[in-house]
Amino acid sequence: MAFAFRSSEARALQAIGDWVLGSPAPTLEAVGLVERVARLCEASPPDVRLAYRLVLWLVEWTALVTRGRRCSMLSPARRAAYLSRWAHSRAYLRRVAFKVLAVNVQLAYYAAPEVRAAFGFSPPALVALKTKIAMLDDQLKGQLQAYLER
Repeated sequence: MAFAFRSSEARALQAIGDWVLGSPAPTLEAVGLVERVARLCEASPPDVRLAYRLVLWLVEWTALVTRGRRCSMLSPARRAAYLSRWAHSRAYLRRVAFKVLAVNVQLAYYAAPEVRAAFGFSPPALVALKTKIAMLDDQLKGQLQAYLER
C-alpha cells in the first residue's frame, strides 16, 4: 500500500514548502511536492513515518492555539512569522523536527527533473550513466545487426 498524506498534512507540507522555498520557478504543485515527499517517507520505517506525521500535525494544529487558525489557513505574513518561530525555536527538539520537514521539502523539490532542468543542472553521474547506456545500446544494435546479416 502506497504512503499518502492526509489532506491536513498535505496542506501543512504545502505551507512549509511555500515558506522554505519562496516562489520557485516550477511551482510546488507542478512538481508534485506533496507526492514526492510522500515517496521519500514511504521508504522510511513505520515509526519514522509516524513521527513525520506527528510533526506535521503539530505544525498545522498548534497554530490554532497560538494564532487562532491552522497554519495552512494563516495569512502569508502570519504563517511566515509562525514557521520562523518553529525554525528558530530555542527548544532543540522543536527546531530539529521542523528542520527535518524543511530538508525533506527541499530534497523532494530539487530532485524533480523539471527543477533540475530549470537550473540547467544534469548530475554528472546521471549524464555518465546515460552515455554508457547509449554506448552499450549502440554496441548491442551493431552486434544484433551483424548476427542478423549472417
